[in-house]
Amino acid sequence: MLGAAVYAPAYLVQHRLILLRGPVFTAAVQLAVPFTVRLGDWALGTAPAPSMAELLLLAVCCGGIALVTGRPAARLAAAE
Repeated sequence: MLGAAVYAPAYLVQHRLILLRGPVFTAAVQLAVPFTVRLGDWALGTAPAPSMAELLLLAVCCGGIALVTGRPAARLAAAE
């Protein structure tokens, strides 16, 4: 039952995102999911605050996502 209640909607959202934005964008965004879950646990009080290493890795992950998912036109304009 839990699989149907949680994973089925996530599966549908994932495939809709692939359709709308493409597989590279979707894969890049999914890299942030573990960090988001970790921050959610902390916000709910079920886990201690993230360590500096976790925050650093989150920043690196977000930077990579920004590089991959950024608009190509903006990158081309910046290169000129």
